[in-house]
Amino acid sequence: MRLTPEQARIIEMATEAMSEGQAELEGGRLINAPGVAGAGKSAIIVELARRDACRRILFLSQSRNLRDRARATLPPNVMAMTVQEAAHRYLLRLYAAKLKAHPVQGSLTEQQMLAAGGAGTTQREVQRARQVLYRFYRSAHRHPEPSHLPSGNRPGEEWALAPADSRRVLRVAIDVWFSQISREPDSAPLTYAAEVKLWTQSATEQIHLEGLGRSISVSPLHGAELVILEESQDADEAQLGLLSRQNIAVVMFGDAFQSLRQGNRRIKAQRHPLQERADTVYLRDSFRFGASIASLLNALAHRAGSPRVDRCIGRGESNVYPSAHRYQWESQEVPYTVITSSSAGLFQEALEATQRGKRISWVDGVESYPVGLVRDLAALRRDGSVRGAGSDGAAPTLPSLAGLRSLEEARARFRQRWDSTGLELCDWVETAGLSVLELPEIIDRWRDQDRQRQEAMQDASQSPPERDLTLTTVARAKGHEWGRVAIIDDCFPSVLLQGRWQLAKRDRPIANRAYTAISRAQIAVAVSEAFLKHLEDYGVVLAPNSFPAGEEVVADERVHSHFGCQRHAQLEMSHSLRRRRMALKPPRRASNMASGHLQLKEQVEEQAEALKGHSVDELRAMLRARGRNNTRHGR
Repeated sequence: MRLTPEQARIIEMATEAMSEGQAELEGGRLINAPGVAGAGKSAIIVELARRDACRRILFLSQSRNLRDRARATLPPNVMAMTVQEAAHRYLLRLYAAKLKAHPVQGSLTEQQMLAAGGAGTTQREVQRARQVLYRFYRSAHRHPEPSHLPSGNRPGEEWALAPADSRRVLRVAIDVWFSQISREPDSAPLTYAAEVKLWTQSATEQIHLEGLGRSISVSPLHGAELVILEESQDADEAQLGLLSRQNIAVVMFGDAFQSLRQGNRRIKAQRHPLQERADTVYLRDSFRFGASIASLLNALAHRAGSPRVDRCIGRGESNVYPSAHRYQWESQEVPYTVITSSSAGLFQEALEATQRGKRISWVDGVESYPVGLVRDLAALRRDGSVRGAGSDGAAPTLPSLAGLRSLEEARARFRQRWDSTGLELCDWVETAGLSVLELPEIIDRWRDQDRQRQEAMQDASQSPPERDLTLTTVARAKGHEWGRVAIIDDCFPSVLLQGRWQLAKRDRPIANRAYTAISRAQIAVAVSEAFLKHLEDYGVVLAPNSFPAGEEVVADERVHSHFGCQRHAQLEMSHSLRRRRMALKPPRRASNMASGHLQLKEQVEEQAEALKGHSVDELRAMLRARGRNNTRHGR
């Protein structure tokens, strides 16, 4: 495709050589590229890789979906990794003994923190030190500091300590951190967050390889000469700090209105000092959809604080429909994708589709969603116990639910743990509209059918099983796109349907979820009719649709420009199975034949050596004589 001026500018800045004085002053070139969905970021990366095939490029993403897509689309000289994967691969060399003794875990147990905190550490201090460490891991500081102590003014920070108690909690957090970064096998294990934090503080090291008698250099960025950071709006200060210290070019792609995680507000808004220090190029053109979807996204972005009403420019073709239009797609027997905000909404859609007799597929596989928890809660409601809740009649999926006798007891436990997902699923199980006996059987059927799909899709020689609709949540839809998309009403809560136009800062993440869901559509999107009416009440006029109603043209969904005919199979498979689906070409056999290029090179060099003693006039005379001989022989 032809590059836009903005895309070409990013490529030129990332590839142009810096003067020696400029390199000493600035280090590496830092480029910030805020871009809308479908802005052609893959085309930029492909062109960067094509211009120098020997250049090692590191593509970093915050999610496995984007990493898997990058591996399927980008050239071989681009290493695609998640941030977590890049950190783990680096530390695997330096912390081999420790990681072998204690693999990376989700969080430290209370016993591990008590041991690392030293004698006299109390359980209350451990609980509060966890909050200090959580804030520290995402900061740019080298170790926990007083600024990481919760102030008590934010949600989830219900405590404020006396100065002496604060110093003690901070000392516990520091002791835990220094125990984590120790390379001794008996020190505190690394957690996933601590592993990334340690990676951001690291530098290139020389390590000795036992048995080989030599040393190698281990780089945090794996020897890359150019780094691409995708989803920079979801990065933290520690990650941006690592990249800003490099003496190589770094390109940061991000979209402030696709930020779904909690984090630094300035980073999410692309206004952090490290981002503002970079050369900034805005990518406003979207080649994924047309003007109608772009105008819908512009309205959401403007409500969420964008100063522009034309932030996104749709260069393709698309239609916007009320949510009921999805049933017209079903009557036409064309597949489409359903995106929900919550897991409860996802399972409700699956239940209704099952009752309509539709074939369901799940992005990343059904086991990527809390289906085991739903099955346990359904069994708890039916039997008054989670014993036998698993599909095999064995123990419950979550041991933490063992011993419960009612959904009310489960709710109490979820409230104690601030588990909003668990509370939502408790409510859904109780109000699903099915008899006590039906729901567990239906959930077992979903799991069995998905298991069969997963097994069938491992055979790359077979076409993926047919589907009527694909189910996913907003979080798992990031990084993907589909021809037709239906956005469920739980993506449009009441805060988006009423009140003043400009949303409060605390409500903007809600608009981000709806924005992200809508931007997954390529040709057609069906959204809440109440939301469309709300926009109309505020005088927002959407751009006209590109096609007559019901006649939108969708390319063959079996074939994708990047993933080919395997695309939907790749999306539906769990991450651990996706590589099995990829049909790799067999390696070529080594040839014993001499290279024709090398033979020609040797011949030219021999002739040059033989003629180097002749003058220019003599060489010209030889060429004239050769020309006369060729003419005489009819050549």
